[in-house]
Amino acid sequence: MPDPDVAAHRPASGREQHTQKITVYLSADELFGLEHARLALRRYGISADRGRLVREAIAVVLADLDARGDTSVLARRLAPSSSNGTEPDSVPGPGQHGGGGGDHR
Repeated sequence: MPDPDVAAHRPASGREQHTQKITVYLSADELFGLEHARLALRRYGISADRGRLVREAIAVVLADLDARGDTSVLARRLAPSSSNGTEPDSVPGPGQHGGGGGDHR
């Protein structure tokens, strides 16, 4: 788990107008996990939408990569020899274009 001090050096953008957008495809389990995290945080008195959670997670994982390089959580999970059960990201096939939805604040 990344050191909280490391993550503090790469803050997420927070609640502001975002001019850039990406489309991310999630499995049902990943979306359920994201929603579960959002509700768990709410029980701790922390309110955040899914977009904010994703931006914060990105900030944390990138700070860990900056600080630890090839021993970071991200590098270890994405390394070719890792056995995390995932396949490399791919481009959507025909009829699977990204689009719409999301938090556009």
